[in-house]
Amino acid sequence: MTSSAAPGDKRLERGNAKRQAILQRAVDLASVEGLETLSIGRLATELGISKSGAILHFGTKQELQLATIAAARERFAGHVVEPAQSSPPGLARLWALTLNWIAYVENRVFPGGCFFSTVAAEFHSRPGPVRDAIAATHADWVLLLHHHIARAIVDGQIDADTDPNQIVYELDAVTRHAHVMHRLHEDPEACDRSRVAARAILDRAATAETGELLALPLPERTRSVTTTDAHITRIGTHADPDSHVVISLRGAKPPRGPNPPTTDLEQAT
Repeated sequence: MTSSAAPGDKRLERGNAKRQAILQRAVDLASVEGLETLSIGRLATELGISKSGAILHFGTKQELQLATIAAARERFAGHVVEPAQSSPPGLARLWALTLNWIAYVENRVFPGGCFFSTVAAEFHSRPGPVRDAIAATHADWVLLLHHHIARAIVDGQIDADTDPNQIVYELDAVTRHAHVMHRLHEDPEACDRSRVAARAILDRAATAETGELLALPLPERTRSVTTTDAHITRIGTHADPDSHVVISLRGAKPPRGPNPPTTDLEQAT
C-alpha cells in the first residue's frame, strides 16, 4: 500500500507552484517593460490569484524584483550555459556559450529579448541591491568566459600571449550588438553576422600550429553572410539543416598548468 502525501506537503507544493507561476510571468513582463513596472497586485490579477496570497511569497516590491532576477538567471542558464556543458572545456565550450547566447536572443527566450540588457539599462545608474544583483549576473558571465579562455590557453588552443580581457570584451560586445540589431532594428542578418564576427575573434586568437578541427554548428536558417577568414569553410547549403562550418583550432598542446577555477554561474547548473 502506498501512502498519500501529507496535507502539509501538498500545500507546500501548491505554494511553490504559485510562486514559480508568479515569477515566470514577472520575468516575461520585466523583459519588455522593466522591473519597475512589476507589482504584486498586477501579477495576481493577471494570474487569477489573490493579492494577499501573492504578497505572502514576496512581501515587498524589492523582494519581488530580486526574485525575478534570480528566476531570469535560471532561465538564462538553462538556455545558454547548461547546453554548452556537453562541449569540452576550453575553446569548444567558449564557442558553444557564444552560439547559445546569440540563439537565446534570436529565439526570444524572453519576450523582450535579453532580460539582462533591459534591466541593466534601467538600473545601471541606480545603486542598491537590485543593481548589485544585475551586475553580479553579468560579472559571473564574464568570469565564465574568462575561465574557458584560460583553459584554452592552458591546453594550447589559444596563443599564450593573448589578452583574455580583450577576447571577453569583444565577444561580449559582439553578442550584445546582436541583441540591439535584432530587436531594435529588426535586422534579419544580425545574429548570423554576430556569429561570423565571434568566430573571427576566436580564430584570430587560436594558436598558429596545425591541430585538430572542430565542427561548429550553424542555425538551420543559414543566411547569406560572407567572411574573408581563410580558416573558415562553410559546408552544406541553405536548405541543409546539417550545415556546419569547420574551424581550424591549429595546435592542441599538452596542458601547461592546473585547470583554472570554475565559476559560480557554471557550478549552479
